[in-house]
Amino acid sequence: MRRARFCAFVLLVIAAATPLRAQQPPPPPPDTVLALPDTVLTDSAGITPRTAMIRSWLLPGWGQASVGTYTRGAFFVAAQGGSWYMLVKTLAKLSEARNTERVRVDWVSDSLRAIIANDPDGAGKELSDPVRFQEIVDEDARVVAARSLVSSRSQQRQDWITGTLFLTLVSGLDAFVAAHLADAPVSVETAVTPDRGLRLGVRFPLDRRR
Repeated sequence: MRRARFCAFVLLVIAAATPLRAQQPPPPPPDTVLALPDTVLTDSAGITPRTAMIRSWLLPGWGQASVGTYTRGAFFVAAQGGSWYMLVKTLAKLSEARNTERVRVDWVSDSLRAIIANDPDGAGKELSDPVRFQEIVDEDARVVAARSLVSSRSQQRQDWITGTLFLTLVSGLDAFVAAHLADAPVSVETAVTPDRGLRLGVRFPLDRRR
């Protein structure tokens, strides 16, 4: 009798516990649990337009490569690399031209001082005047040619500095726009003009059916 009562009690406990377990919600599928971290990581790893622009200013083509526009990135790498090369080359030539000017001025000045020392009462008398002395040095054909070369090199340096800064600015702006339009069918085209300028254009494909 006791064994029958014990078995009935066990069956009653099992019957009472079964509905409780059935009322509990099923655990979420493994795919759903793992999908949320993946989505968060993808969003946090995106490149903002501002970040792309700063990267492009720091390193040519970096910003474009960050948003997947590798062709434009390669263009700015080549353009800015060539611009920096020409700037450094022009600075070296300017330094060389200034050294040539200094050597020629010293040579002409030493020649005039020798005339003053050898003929103080004749030709050297006129050269003793500092103003006249400097005029003769400035009018010497060799000094004029050297200073003309210095002026030309200085203008070239200014042009390459301006061009380098312009390309750097455009590269950053291009990366900024590319980050905004990463999924849009927009292309930026560049071309060199006959006067050695740079022409930029933006192409938007239009749907003619609209």
